Amino acid sequence: MVSANWKHAFSNVELRLGEIEHLPMDSNSVDVVVSNYVINPAPDKAAPFREAYRVLKPGGQLTVSDTVAECTVKINPNDLNAWTECVAGALPEDEYINLIKSAGFVDIETTAKTQSCCNQGMASITVTATKPEKI
Repeated sequence: MVSANWKHAFSNVELRLGEIEHLPMDSNSVDVVVSNYVINPAPDKAAPFREAYRVLKPGGQLTVSDTVAECTVKINPNDLNAWTECVAGALPEDEYINLIKSAGFVDIETTAKTQSCCNQGMASITVTATKPEKI
């Protein structure tokens, strides 16, 4: 665990080292989960959303940025460059959003979407979602 005593000396922020599929936090213990391009390469992409849902307090917010496929992209699963470029694991946007819904989140909104300049047929999205107040 690393305390976040950065430039502004926030006392209510913690950074913890862990895997997105196995968050090192108690259930219903955090207000916000932020993920930046780490779900796409996960072998079981539903697991990070289930874990985020588990650790968030009711009313807590999830914000994720990730890469999605805009069309069918044929990638060799053994191509390490495709994985490091976040292309190999990209799901279509509707499948990605459905994983968030399946985890139990509500008020799901794509707040940003940008076409990738490097990989035709890929886009970067930012999605917010909320764990319901009453479960």
